[in-house]
Amino acid sequence: MKHPANLLTYIRLLTAPALLFVPVFSPAFYGLYLPAGLTDMLDGPVARHTHTQSSAGVRLDSLADLALPGSACSGSCPCCTLPAG
Repeated sequence: MKHPANLLTYIRLLTAPALLFVPVFSPAFYGLYLPAGLTDMLDGPVARHTHTQSSAGVRLDSLADLALPGSACSGSCPCCTLPAG
């Protein structure tokens, strides 16, 4: 892949909506949230280390930075939860 940091960001973006379908603070929640948080910590250093920073990556990262905590917090609001499958 040309931009490995963007792959990490895409993983975080895909994980965010999945958090809406699991009970907050359950093992499944932590199983999704913790790896997604690690991708947030790693995408910047990976982009700098591989010299693959891009303006699209910055915008994508900002979007993922909003999506992940937004999904995690909305699950704790009873009016915003979705039924677990």
